[in-house]
Amino acid sequence: MDPVASPVTLTTIARPRLQVLDTPGLPLIPVPMQNQDVESFYPLSPLQQGLLFHSLSEPDSGMYFNQTAMELRGDLNEDALRAAWQQAVDEHPILRTFFVWEGVESPVQVVRKKAQMSLVVVDWSDRDETQQATALDALRREDLHKGFDLSKAPLVRATLIQRSTDTWCLFWSFHHILMDGWSMFRVLDQVFGAYDALCRGETYSPEPSRPYRDHIVWLNQQSLPAAETFWTRNLAGFSAPTALISEPGELQKDHGEDGFTAEVLHLDGAASAALQEFAAKQHITLNTLLQGAWALVLSRYSGEEDVLFGAVVSGRPAALEGVEAVVGLFINTLPMRVHAPQSEQVLTWLQRVQAEQAELREYDYSPLVEIQGWSEVPRKDSLFRSIFLFENYKKDAPLEQLCQSLEIGEVQWFERHNFPLAAVAIPGKEFMLRIIYQTDMYSSQTIARMLGHWKNLLEGMVAHPDRTLGELAMVTETERQQLLVDWNQTASEYPREACVHHLFEEHAALNPDAVALVLGDERLSYGELN
Repeated sequence: MDPVASPVTLTTIARPRLQVLDTPGLPLIPVPMQNQDVESFYPLSPLQQGLLFHSLSEPDSGMYFNQTAMELRGDLNEDALRAAWQQAVDEHPILRTFFVWEGVESPVQVVRKKAQMSLVVVDWSDRDETQQATALDALRREDLHKGFDLSKAPLVRATLIQRSTDTWCLFWSFHHILMDGWSMFRVLDQVFGAYDALCRGETYSPEPSRPYRDHIVWLNQQSLPAAETFWTRNLAGFSAPTALISEPGELQKDHGEDGFTAEVLHLDGAASAALQEFAAKQHITLNTLLQGAWALVLSRYSGEEDVLFGAVVSGRPAALEGVEAVVGLFINTLPMRVHAPQSEQVLTWLQRVQAEQAELREYDYSPLVEIQGWSEVPRKDSLFRSIFLFENYKKDAPLEQLCQSLEIGEVQWFERHNFPLAAVAIPGKEFMLRIIYQTDMYSSQTIARMLGHWKNLLEGMVAHPDRTLGELAMVTETERQQLLVDWNQTASEYPREACVHHLFEEHAALNPDAVALVLGDERLSYGELN
């Protein structure tokens, strides 16, 4: 019998209100239950455990709270949209899941048989555009402050805002402990698919997908000793996180209460097409190309040829049949160590980075907290200070094609990462480079420069794959103009017949108390130096 496909059985044992999960491939787990509205329950994935810990230890931080605002245009049917959302909740167990951490040896996630999706409808059509934007920002802050009680399901809710006769905003939020970006688009795809069918008076029957529990079973079958061997070898000799420059900016309160915001840089169609063509011709994945350029940015900024950053991986094991359709939290953040010798050829280097990424994927189930312990970086330090995300799911699920009955307009994403800096690469007809950053650690000018440097190195690798890494130019044309021309105009008129020491004595006589030399805390005036 396939242990992954085997049903969950619940066995009541001696103590009242205490049940035991008995799932092939998973350990027995005693769990106190308050009612019998339970479909199944099972352990958390390592990443879920981390998110639960941080959410409970910092309940007001807004950490791992995902919010999305989508503009919808057309003759919207409120009842059909409400029913479509509920159908998605009924279909996917993870959307009916809550968490238990008190009174148990280890936290568990519990799936309810039924959970009611909250969809509130409000009318803002009597407000002008500015008032609506202000109200949406207030709604987002209020929703963030409200947060989620992780002990109650569902951990997802939505508000439908009418902005005019045929314009709406769908604002919805969920806790990241439930699902990742790929799953979020799966849910949206199903919601709008069901909505279209209901508007036509038809029944929507999505293809059945496996429950998230099957992934937990698969995780429990993986070998931690093998992972420990790999990561110990991979991180050997790396004892401190890669340093990044910090030019603190002011906390930008208008960007939300959490002090995070983002800067974006778009590549034009020609540059984006060149990246696609280069990757296809050289058999390099776009992920490798974009991540490689980011590694070079970190190398140049830190002055180190050996850098370490976090790479967000999909975490969906190919061995688990049908895993692409499962809704849940699969992603994992793993340390990506990249050696970038100045003398290595660009193409050869990219091929090596890709091979290292492939080896890493064999152990992408590894819990980050365990990896930290296997490394030489002290527990008190973070293993890395920046992360890289390659968001390719938007290519597979273009938003404008999700709904036939409504037109989907502007979409706003509000998210916060548990790192001061996150580099996000989004492919498409026009590639988008995005950096989410902590505003009291980095200024907008610093991040804008960093985006320009990332773009320059990326385009330089594509244009000159036969050059060495050290030959690639990072600075932009504007910066080059400043460095070589604008800031280098130091010519000054002075008496050509005079000697330099005579000119110095003359200046010292006129300004004897002016500071001439500085060394640490020591100062010498012109008079003293003379």
